[in-house]
Amino acid sequence: DQPRSRGLGDVYKRQGQYYIGMTNSLARYNSDGSIDPSFVPAATNLYAAALHLQNDGKLLMAGRALVSGTWMQVIRFMADGSIDLSFTSPVGSNTVSAMAVLDDGRIAIGGNFTRINNINRRYIALLHADGTLDEGFASTDTSVAPNSSVTGIKAQGNQIVVVGGFVTYAGTTVNRMVRLNANNTIDSSFGGGTRADHNIRGIEETSDGKWLIYGDFSNFDGTPRNRGARLNADGSLDTTFNPDETGGANSIKGLVEVENGKIVVGGSFSSYADWSTYGTARFSSSGVIDTQWTAPQPIQASFTKLYKMADGSLVASCLLYTSDAADEED
Repeated sequence: DQPRSRGLGDVYKRQGQYYIGMTNSLARYNSDGSIDPSFVPAATNLYAAALHLQNDGKLLMAGRALVSGTWMQVIRFMADGSIDLSFTSPVGSNTVSAMAVLDDGRIAIGGNFTRINNINRRYIALLHADGTLDEGFASTDTSVAPNSSVTGIKAQGNQIVVVGGFVTYAGTTVNRMVRLNANNTIDSSFGGGTRADHNIRGIEETSDGKWLIYGDFSNFDGTPRNRGARLNADGSLDTTFNPDETGGANSIKGLVEVENGKIVVGGSFSSYADWSTYGTARFSSSGVIDTQWTAPQPIQASFTKLYKMADGSLVASCLLYTSDAADEED
């Protein structure tokens, strides 16, 4: 059996074109799936963990890339892929794994870094729109920052919802999820309860303002939720979504809302909620397994990323083991 894989970083789509970032690759695609040759990124050894296309056509990329011999964590590309020299790219040796743009144009980044531009910034930082460090968001140590890495960030106006492996933020126990104001203070109206008992790997917002989270946890607010959960807008557990998953899923790497409030999950498993399925499953808005969902049927599948496109289609990165001897990338 042969593995088929490609390391997907992030996907961003707008106006019929979309950008796909992968390990050592960042490309712009046309709506028919062909590569747009007019976009050639002026960077090497890149990993595009997060992408954001600005209204002016410039592309923000967070992750890690080598530009003229210097490792950079956030880069802004012009429409042709050249480096936007008006943007001051943060410099550091560790990868930025999450990014979100606030309504006022500032850029929140998170990851496993502890310094930005040789200035202490522990796992999270805020940049001005031109890439310079926002000194007012002083996440310099665990007394004002998380005590472990950040894996996901979502902007809500000028607030930031942050998830990861951290247990405390600024010395306050938040158990891997917190909402911050733009001055790095905790919004105490969000969350509460015991939250997640293990790492949260990612977070997505639903069409009605709720949250989908996924990761390595088995309980949320003391209630069994194996690797995935839906939260209310205030960060509390949405008990109306209960997929009754009790241990078949080893790891969840993506959880997205699709049509009619249904939810698709991707990860590493051969069964989910007692339904035999490789790597992916679909649920109703209340968590009932959709047995009509036609999942890929390889011998084994492990999904590593899952993204919903604007037209409702899904883009996935996965490792597939099939009986086909040809080794291909999907």
